[in-house]
Amino acid sequence: MTQQQVQGTSSAWSITSLVIGIVSIFANWTFLAPIAGLIVGIMAKRREPHARTIANWGIGLNVAMLVLGVILWIAVGGFILAAIGLGVASS
Repeated sequence: MTQQQVQGTSSAWSITSLVIGIVSIFANWTFLAPIAGLIVGIMAKRREPHARTIANWGIGLNVAMLVLGVILWIAVGGFILAAIGLGVASS
């Protein structure tokens, strides 16, 4: 095989982004792994135009987990502040 034939057939970056997104859901990773998956997905869209759909799914899953992680941290922070009495100013 020549270099040109091998270069256009790999979807490793796109698949990696998708796998990180799926594993993030089931392993409950909400911050670092989705950021890595998002970066890999964006790189995959540029490097592998033939696997754009897989990269888009990976990016979507990773963004969803990041948003869920932010909501979770806001909720946990609110519960902690409420538990120590800083959530609402008492008169």
